[in-house]
Amino acid sequence: MRRVVYLLMKLMILIILSLSFFSYAMFQGGFTSWFLFYISVPFLVYFLCFIFYPIRDWQVERILNDEKIEAGNSIRVTLNFKRRLRFPISYLIIEETVPKSLSHVFNPYHWSEILTQGQFNKRDMNERHLLYPNFRKHLSYQYQLTNLPRGIHTMQFVSITVSDIFGFIKKTVELPVQTTFYVTPKKINVQLDFSTYRQELGDKHVSTMHANRSNLISGARPYMPGDRLSSIHWKATAKTASLMTKDFDQEFNCDGTILLFGFNNHPAFEWNLSVCQMLLSIMKLKNLRVDCLFGGDKSVSLSNGSSHESLTDFFTQLKAGATESIVQSVFDRYQSTYDKGTFIVVFTDRLTDQIVRQLKLLSTQQRKLTIYVTRTRNGKMGDEARLELELRNARINVYSMSEAEIKQQRGVVTI
Repeated sequence: MRRVVYLLMKLMILIILSLSFFSYAMFQGGFTSWFLFYISVPFLVYFLCFIFYPIRDWQVERILNDEKIEAGNSIRVTLNFKRRLRFPISYLIIEETVPKSLSHVFNPYHWSEILTQGQFNKRDMNERHLLYPNFRKHLSYQYQLTNLPRGIHTMQFVSITVSDIFGFIKKTVELPVQTTFYVTPKKINVQLDFSTYRQELGDKHVSTMHANRSNLISGARPYMPGDRLSSIHWKATAKTASLMTKDFDQEFNCDGTILLFGFNNHPAFEWNLSVCQMLLSIMKLKNLRVDCLFGGDKSVSLSNGSSHESLTDFFTQLKAGATESIVQSVFDRYQSTYDKGTFIVVFTDRLTDQIVRQLKLLSTQQRKLTIYVTRTRNGKMGDEARLELELRNARINVYSMSEAEIKQQRGVVTI
C-alpha cells in the first residue's frame, strides 16, 4: 500500500509539472517558453513510463558453486537477472538478506578464541551491490559468503530497487527465489583410546565384545577388511567364487551409546558435535556398533546401522536448546532400548544436576561411563566442581576439553 501511495504521489507531481510547463508556454508565448516545454516532454514521458514499468516480471536465478560444504568454508553465490523489455534503467540496487541461520561467523582457525569470548561474531545480514543495467536484458552478479556456520540454510528472496538517472522515482520489489544448501560439521582429528580388553587379529584390533559374540550363524555376507579369518564361510565362498564371511545372529548388537547434549548455541557445542561425528565415523571403521542420542532443541537418535552420509546429515541439522524435559527424554529413550551395550560416553557444554543424577543411576548397572565437558579453562563454576566430584565418587570418568585441545583441533576420547 505504501508503494502504491508513493507512485501515485510521483504521478501527481508529473501531471502538475506537465500542466505547469504547458500553461507557461501558452500564456507566456515566445520561443523560450515553448522550447522549455518541448525539452521537458521527453523527460516527463520517460518518468511516466517508468512509473508503469513492471519490475515484478523480472526473472532471477541463484546459483551456488556447491550445495554441501564444510563449516568454516566459503561459498560463491551467482545471481542472474533476466527481463523482457529493454527499458532504460540507470541504477539497479541488489539486496540479498542473509537468513538468520547465517547470522554468525564461524572461523575454525580462531575456534579457541571464540570459546574464550563465549560467543560467535556477528555477520552483516545484508549483501548490497549497485549495477548499471541501461538497456541490457541480462545481468549477473557474484559475491561470496565466508566462514559459514554449520546447519541447513535457506535463502528465500532477492530484493531489487530500480531508479532513474535523477533518482526521482525508485521502485523496489522482492523476487522469490528459494535456494537451500548444507554446511556439514567441521572435521577434526579425533583419536580413540579404547581401554577395554582387546585381542589382535591379523593387523586389525577388535574389542573383546566382538570376539565373544554368539556363534549362531544366520547367513553369509561378502568379506570385509577386519573380519576374522575363523569366520570365513567356506561353503558360501566355494559357491559364489568370492570370499564370504559368516553372518551371526548377534552381528547387529550395540556395543555402546554416545549421548550429546547441546544447551546453548556456543562454540563448545559445535566442538562437541564435531568430536561426536568423527568419533562415530572411527567406531564404524572399527566395526563397533554405537548408537547416538541427542538432546537439544529436540530429542533425536541415530541408529548404529546408519551410513556415513546419514551420519553427516544427522549432525548437520542438529540445534542446541536443551531443557530439563528434553534431557530426561534422552535418558528415558536410552533406558527403553533393549541392547544398551557396555559403555556410555557423554558430551555436553554444561554440567547439570539432572545429568549427574541420571549418570549416577546408570553407574549402578555396571556400565563404563565417561563424560566430557567442554568449556573455557577458567569457566568452571562452583556448582560444576561439586557435580564433578559427585561423578568421580560414583566412579565415572570426567574429562574437560578447553582451549588447548580446540586450538590444535585435535581430541583424544577415552572409553
